[in-house]
Amino acid sequence: MPAPLNSEREDQRDAAARLVQALAQLAEQRDALIWHRQKSRQLTDQSGSLVSASQLLREKIEESW
Repeated sequence: MPAPLNSEREDQRDAAARLVQALAQLAEQRDALIWHRQKSRQLTDQSGSLVSASQLLREKIEESW
């Protein structure tokens, strides 16, 4: 009966290794998602600043006409 126990342990070891690999991939995806969210917020803020600057410039141009 030692063979089934060894086989079961190997199966558990393989399953644990796959789980560790899957968790590592999830952590990488989480980090990438966090980075993209930060960049998205940064771009949104920059876009808002550009819109404000554009409106201000438009008003200045209209005043000069």
